[in-house]
Amino acid sequence: MDATSYTVLDGTEYTLPGESIWRKPFGKEICIVDVGTRVPTGINHVFNKSRLDWRKLGDEKFMDAGLGRVSAGVSKHYLYTQIHGYDYKFVQAAPKPDRGNTWVKVDAIAELLNSYRFIIFLDADAVWEHMEVPAE
Repeated sequence: MDATSYTVLDGTEYTLPGESIWRKPFGKEICIVDVGTRVPTGINHVFNKSRLDWRKLGDEKFMDAGLGRVSAGVSKHYLYTQIHGYDYKFVQAAPKPDRGNTWVKVDAIAELLNSYRFIIFLDADAVWEHMEVPAE
């Protein structure tokens, strides 16, 4: 937790310019949040009631408006929280008729701010490259 450098598999080393700020894990004080107006419940999507077939996750016929990529991102976000002991929330937000769908994220995150020390929001199709590195 207090290491000042990290070396990835290809040998690239990343170094902090000073000492680590955080020396202990924050655990449930951190919440990773995904917010969406479209929920991945279709064929081979992460919230489908059927079993997910990981071999077909990138298959075009299951991509349905990008929800295959969303399923992969949401799954990876959840796995990251489990590895590091953080909380995870998927918020299905209703579209707002007076603004674009991106703005529902602001309302959803605002509702969680008083419950956690840190809220980490990523678009559902964004992922961590190095899952073993904690957010702290």
